[in-house]
Amino acid sequence: MSSQTLCVIGLGLIGGSVARAARSSGLYQRILAVDADPEQVQAGIRLGVIDAGGAAPGEQLAEADLVVLAVPVAATAEALQAIAPHLRPDTVITDVGSTKQSVVAAAQALGAAITRFVPGHPIAGTERSGVAAGSAELFRGRRVILTPLPETEPAALARVQALWAACGASVCEMSLTLIPRVLAFSRSNRTLSSGRRSETADSTLISPGTFSIAAATRCESSSAVF
Repeated sequence: MSSQTLCVIGLGLIGGSVARAARSSGLYQRILAVDADPEQVQAGIRLGVIDAGGAAPGEQLAEADLVVLAVPVAATAEALQAIAPHLRPDTVITDVGSTKQSVVAAAQALGAAITRFVPGHPIAGTERSGVAAGSAELFRGRRVILTPLPETEPAALARVQALWAACGASVCEMSLTLIPRVLAFSRSNRTLSSGRRSETADSTLISPGTFSIAAATRCESSSAVF
């Protein structure tokens, strides 16, 4: 994999943890970030989580081989519109939100670059927030659901799969229509995981036990046993 520069849009718990894990794995030698909060950017630099960052995406995206959109789902459309003009012709984009239908609709703002967009959702997190709360181990042993589009380029999918594998996650591919069913199932089974609650990027829970619905609904995974 020739990619060496990662750019995280949104340097919170999830974005910061992706940056930490990517650096720890050695897959990416340069980690950049875009965040509207200068304190988060400065904290990221001070903690060694990122090499550089700022509020404007232009400079960072000019270097990025892979962009991870780690903003709230409600901010996804605005973020995609902001980054679209600055993407290189070969930059791959992925996200971490669970509401994939709305994210995919918003991704139309990418234009031709939508072929390099790979929707994703890591099932991981904690109750804390901010880049300082991030951990390189946050995704280790956790599930990451990818929902490639019909037009997604195989090389783009492979690059995103490699990122999450480097983070220690188990990667699963799933259809856009199946994700809401799996997340709804997990919400209805919170009581089965009493004492083992895990806050994710969208405050939903899927434990290894409850996630077995994915196997029953043809969720194909090359690296996980459900």
